[in-house]
Amino acid sequence: MTRLLMAFALDADTFAERARDVAEAIPDADFIKLAGRGHAAPMNDPDRVWPPVLEFLQQHHTDRTARGG
Repeated sequence: MTRLLMAFALDADTFAERARDVAEAIPDADFIKLAGRGHAAPMNDPDRVWPPVLEFLQQHHTDRTARGG
């Protein structure tokens, strides 16, 4: 299963490079780093955060009901 790790360049609590290291350690992981954004980006800038998340879900995860699960 593919996983998405998203980091925010200005996040003071979880450094983006640490998130990149985690993504590199997980097979088939995707990594996105949003420049100029901090920890609250999902609330402060949802138009920038959520489109790549939704695109990732559409590309990598099929509808479970279609698989009978």
